[in-house]
Parts: sequence; C-alpha cells; structure tokens
Amino acid sequence: YKGKVQAAIDAARPTLLRRYPLVLVWPNAQPSAIPRGEYTQNLLVGLRMRIQGVGPGGFTASGDYVPGSVIDGLGFNPDNAQGAAWLTLLTSLRYTGDPQVPDGAVVTFLHDPLELGSYDPALDGFTITGGVQQNFPANVNTLPGAVSTPYGATGALVTQGGGVYVHDRVQNLQLTDNVIVGNGGSYGGGIRVGTPYLSSNNTGLTIARNQIRDNGGTNLAGGVGIFAGSGGYRVTNNAICGNFSAEYGGGVSAYGYQGS
Repeated sequence: YKGKVQAAIDAARPTLLRRYPLVLVWPNAQPSAIPRGEYTQNLLVGLRMRIQGVGPGGFTASGDYVPGSVIDGLGFNPDNAQGAAWLTLLTSLRYTGDPQVPDGAVVTFLHDPLELGSYDPALDGFTITGGVQQNFPANVNTLPGAVSTPYGATGALVTQGGGVYVHDRVQNLQLTDNVIVGNGGSYGGGIRVGTPYLSSNNTGLTIARNQIRDNGGTNLAGGVGIFAGSGGYRVTNNAICGNFSAEYGGGVSAYGYQGS
C-alpha cells in the first residue's frame, strides 16, 4: 500500500481471530512535487486500530531535513476528486452519531458499533497539517448575546476542516507524539473532539506529548476543542502555542458538560 495510507487503513480490518490491527506509515517518496514525502490525503478511520508513524520529521540543528510521516490535507475540496473519494468512502462506512460528518479534517475518527478491534485507537508519530475550512460563519459572538454560535454539523458550514476530528463514541483514543500544525477549523483548528451542543461520548481521550501550534479556529476553540460528553480526558505534556480563535479558547477550550 505504498503511497496510500487510506488503503492500508481499509485493509487492516479486525476479525475474530485478528483483533489488533496496526498500520505503520513510513515517509512517502520525495519527488519534487512532494519534497517532504507527505501523503496528501484526508483519512477516515472507522475501526479500532493503531496508526503508527516513524515520527513527525523536520530539520536538525545543522539544517538537514529528516523525513517523517506527514499527512497533509491541503488538497481537500468536496468538488474535486480527493473530496469526492472521501465522501464516497464515508457513505460506505457504518458509524454512530450524526450521519452528517463534518468534512475536511486531515484525520477523522468514527465509531463502528459492530467493530471487533481490541486496541485502543491511536495516532502516534505524525505531522498533521493542511486541514482547511471553507466559508467563514457570519454569526460568531462578536457582541455577547447578539448572536449564537452555529451548531457544529455540516449544515452550519460547508467544510469544517481541522487537523484531527473525533466524531462520536470513539473511546480511549490516544493522540500522542505528533506535530499538529498549520490547520484551520471551524470548531478547533488542531484537534476537535465532538460537536457543539451534542453529547458525543468520546470518553477516555488522551492528548499527550504533542506539539499543537499555529492552528486556528473560528468558533468556540482554537488549537484544541473538547466538546460535551468527553468525560475522563487527559491533556498532558503538550507544547501548545501560537494558536488562534476568533471567538474564545485560543489554546484549549473545554465546552459543554463533560461528565466524570
């Protein structure tokens, strides 16, 4: 599956005898068109599996570039081939929660109610970049009480973007040792867990040892947005800097009742 991370994810389907799917992602080839060796894809992860990179890559102190596992979603558009393929794959998956899954995140996690996997789902050792939203909502709360933030589903904005989006009932997800940088999203540019005004039950989340920097969100959160129903989460030992929100919670915003 060289060059096709989504194909490897789709093939790593757990069974009764093989309950521990693991996808290893090496740096891609580095032709002139993709000098960092990035994978220009938007991933849909619908099963309990671990997705392991070799590290985010980057420059050494001497200026040498070390290739890493880079997922870049910059090319997503629902009207082009990349976006159409994402939407087609989504319609083939079984998942809980709102059937209207916000599109455009670089990595989207879903929950299959009949899944067989025994791993806690994980994303470790990547650079996640290039998540881009489309359209700017006109009703951000610029004046308290004047307007209300729109509901965070597909009908509010066409493409909501972001680096990592966690949809519904994705339990014990581990987001660790990543560089999440340069993403724009409607309800959390770097990481968005759940949806405003819904209880998405994404419990047991761990966000640890990441660099979450230079991301932006237009509504309710900037770098990280953790929404209602995300009980038992841990955000620990991360470097969170340079993130922006047009509303509030530039770095980390926990919005809504989380439970125990």
